[in-house]
Amino acid sequence: MKSAGKARNNGLYRHIRTSKEIIRNLLNDSVKYNDDNQCVLNNISFSFEMGKVYSLIGTNGAGKTTLLNLLCRLYDVTDGEILYNGVPIKQYNIDSYRALFSSVFQQTKTFALSIAENVALDKYRVGDHEQRKTIYAIFQRIGMGDFIDSLPDGIDTQMGKTFDENGVILSGGQMQKIAIARALFRDSEILLFDEPSSALDPIAEDEFFNVLRSVSGGKMVFYVSHRLSSAIFADEILFIRDHKIFAHGPHFELLRTCLEYYEYYNAQAKYYQTEEQNHE
Repeated sequence: MKSAGKARNNGLYRHIRTSKEIIRNLLNDSVKYNDDNQCVLNNISFSFEMGKVYSLIGTNGAGKTTLLNLLCRLYDVTDGEILYNGVPIKQYNIDSYRALFSSVFQQTKTFALSIAENVALDKYRVGDHEQRKTIYAIFQRIGMGDFIDSLPDGIDTQMGKTFDENGVILSGGQMQKIAIARALFRDSEILLFDEPSSALDPIAEDEFFNVLRSVSGGKMVFYVSHRLSSAIFADEILFIRDHKIFAHGPHFELLRTCLEYYEYYNAQAKYYQTEEQNHE
């Protein structure tokens, strides 16, 4: 397994310009990635565009998370190239390239600090009123404005009760919104979500998807999930099977054109149908 960080300073890397005009697509062309001599992804060829939400669907071990790790250069491919605006990503300064990405995972790590500090992390600046306005505006944007207003200290409220008995304990859905707030605060162009809603109940999950759609405008979003409830929210689904993109397209198009996707979807949908019938 080849870590991308080992080749950080060989002097060949370009810095990514700050202009958003150059940020148009990622092209993953004939990529092969080997882990312990086993092919995890093979012959992946696809172009991704800004302003779209992509849902990566597939069984365990299909290569969904691996694809995200390769795109953001946590690891490098062993065969083929990943291009960003037509340039192999290995030619970019690795820190500049990774700054394009923000990740939200199933488990959100928080600290016994204020809500504002948990959002800004190392960028937090004491007494920075503009930063505070930005953080509060983000919470309003993701539907947590009223909750923040209900807290005695607003965004200065401590998370957890380790150091403050008046600290707040957040629900699973609220924790995920903290993770989204972090990603929006970083203002990265590409958002990666890896099973972020698997621990949420259906109502919280639906709210999460609605928030995701509302904040994704103009950004490139990747959403990994086993649960096809996420599929309908995506502009395009990548159905990953046998270590490759087996089929792709919008949800209802794949239901019509891909038998394997149709069967995969129905295998999950029947449990919801059975549950509804049991409650009738």
